[in-house]
Amino acid sequence: ETGPAFSYGICGSQSDNGWDPYCGSYPDDALIQWTGVDVNDGRIEQALSFTLPSYTDGVLYFASGQPIDLSPYRDQGILSFDFKIQDNVTVYSELYAAVWCTWRCGAFETIDLSSIEAGVWNRVEVPLSELESRGLDLSRIETGIEFSAYSDSGDPISIQVANIKYLLNGPIDSDG
Repeated sequence: ETGPAFSYGICGSQSDNGWDPYCGSYPDDALIQWTGVDVNDGRIEQALSFTLPSYTDGVLYFASGQPIDLSPYRDQGILSFDFKIQDNVTVYSELYAAVWCTWRCGAFETIDLSSIEAGVWNRVEVPLSELESRGLDLSRIETGIEFSAYSDSGDPISIQVANIKYLLNGPIDSDG
């Protein structure tokens, strides 16, 4: 379930269909397919489970129907999410978590999966100010988070994500 700000909800897109998005549900032949799963391990109750093709041939993302202004949160805002990979990665592999402004102005966090143990939840927290310093325009966010992957082997990467949130770590800067 997504919050009201990201009204298009969960979307997928892939290179072999010209990157045309499919939101809310996916076609039978979609490269990116997702499902909600019950986890119930104490800290995490539910997660989104999906498989990412390698070489960034497909993406899964949460989209908004209009730009969202997160600039008042630049100094205290944090993008936070939990993830786990389903299988141990034996070759160099990366997970990309990106946030995008209106048409491809954005920034991403790269997570080296080679040292991540399969089946274990990991938390990622990225300050909004850090994403802004990488080129993200916080005043016009349209994609709250997008996941893609790369693997030297070319194998897809199965992943679960949960608790995707924008959090405040202190008072809001009233000057914007």
